[in-house]
Formats: sequence, structure tokens, C-alpha cells
Amino acid sequence: MVDASKVHITSLDMLLKLLSKRQFVDRSVKMTFRIKKLAMACHTHNLRDLIGVAGLKQKLTEKENEDEEFKLNWAVAKDWSETARYETGIDQNKAFDLYDAITSEESGVLVWLKNYW
Repeated sequence: MVDASKVHITSLDMLLKLLSKRQFVDRSVKMTFRIKKLAMACHTHNLRDLIGVAGLKQKLTEKENEDEEFKLNWAVAKDWSETARYETGIDQNKAFDLYDAITSEESGVLVWLKNYW
């Protein structure tokens, strides 16, 4: 289960980066990363920052206000860091909590993000 949570948090990270790129695409794939500032902003694994770059801060706030379970799930998922994927001593409960926060079919972070894909 720990490996699965790593896969899903990486999915969140990648999806947010793709959404960030997509927001600035101007009908041409060549234009995708012409904006240096955007490229630099996308070069992070910080989910809170990527939400901003993807233009989803307001949508996140709205979702947190309307769905308490989602708010708790986001609180768990947002604190993930790329260095956590290399940690070997992660508590099993913490891994399960992260996995559930991401994949919950009703209030999971990944399910919510897919609405903007």
C-alpha cells in the first residue's frame, strides 16, 4: 500500500503540472513553456504552489468550504514532499491516510483534480 500512495501522490504532482502548462498554452504546443516564469513555477513538487500555478486556488477554497471531508483530505495530501518517496520508515497508518486522501471516490484530491483536466 505504501508503494501505491507514492504512485498516486506522483499522479497529483504530475496532473497539477500538466494543468499549469495547459492554462498558458496558446493553441500551439510550441508555446507551452515559452513563458520562463511559468516554467520556473512548475519546477516544484510543492502541491500548494502547483495549485496556484494551475489557477485552482479559488476552486480549492470553494471545494474546501463545501466539503469537509475533502478539506481534511487536502490537509493530508498537501504536506507531502518529494523526499518522502524515499523514506523507508513511514508509518503504515500514515501511508494509508495519504492513499485514502488522494483516492477517495467521494472526496479524494485526485478525483477533484480530474474535474479540471
